[in-house]
Amino acid sequence: MIEINDTISLIKAAEQIKPPATYLVDTFFPTVETNLQSTIMMEYRERGREKLAPYVVEGAKGVNMKREGSYMRVYSPPMVAPRRVITQKDVSRRGFGEMPYFSTVSAEERQAKMQADDLADLIGSIANRKNQMAAEILTTGGFTIEGYADDGSRGRLDQVTFSNTVDINVTAAWSDTTTSIFNDLQRMSEHIQEDAGMVPTLLIVGKNVPGYLRKNKEMLDWLMVPNRQNLAVMSFEPKYLSPQVQYIGTISALNLEVVCYNETYTADDGTLKPFLGADDVIMGVPGRGTCQHAAITLIDDAETGFRSYAATYVPSYTVSKAANQMSLTLWSRFILVPNFICDFVHAKVV
Repeated sequence: MIEINDTISLIKAAEQIKPPATYLVDTFFPTVETNLQSTIMMEYRERGREKLAPYVVEGAKGVNMKREGSYMRVYSPPMVAPRRVITQKDVSRRGFGEMPYFSTVSAEERQAKMQADDLADLIGSIANRKNQMAAEILTTGGFTIEGYADDGSRGRLDQVTFSNTVDINVTAAWSDTTTSIFNDLQRMSEHIQEDAGMVPTLLIVGKNVPGYLRKNKEMLDWLMVPNRQNLAVMSFEPKYLSPQVQYIGTISALNLEVVCYNETYTADDGTLKPFLGADDVIMGVPGRGTCQHAAITLIDDAETGFRSYAATYVPSYTVSKAANQMSLTLWSRFILVPNFICDFVHAKVV
């Protein structure tokens, strides 16, 4: 059984649990940082192009050049706190996988399994929230935080905007087989190259886009060149890398790997929603963003009082003898920060 009275032990247990796949977070925000304060220094910048060195006359002093600054903000990351309750009824009846009529599993053993399962499930829900935040940043340039109070009321807490320039307009809908999808992709790539000074290497698309690529007349003509070596522009060889993540192929002329991302999540209203829209396209430079976690401050007990924890997940058990139940709350404060806001662009292709 998990030692419910020791938060440090609970944190170590949470760190042992592998969270579910978070493709967008792992791809664009792979660096995890934890802070000892409840606020963090959120800093991001535009790289911009290098300037020309100024000419000077013989014997003159150097000419000062303006240093490119960054956007800096002291910010208290939003807090999430999913909770699960274990009651006497939960541990008294047959659990999943037990014998149907004559179970030999004790209430203590059921409690131990529920504690472990609940901890894994709550970590999974926080991982999904991170992935949803990543999707919102990559498609809109920011994200909106809407939180719940104890009485269940919902209110908007904050809106964070990094950039409003991530959208690229396509020439024509990609569902039209005669449009030049390649030209749109080239414009997107050149936009990132101009602003970020790097060549984007990844194209993440919604579930409808692979069909548009396969049916596009221009791309079909290139793929059907009698000798492919004469015009090696792209190659398509779809295969699944993991559930809901499919490798489509390579557009070698643009140094792009194409991946279809079709993962979904259950929204607050109970509906199933995709992280990435069916006609959405994200092109970018992967691997340069961070996931920053701020400290969580909780009261341990009457003797020790409040204590701050610098960890990605902070579990806390509460036991109520009067109600004959115990609850697990998993606390976390985090924010995803794109270190360079010009690393990615988004397009709605239909």
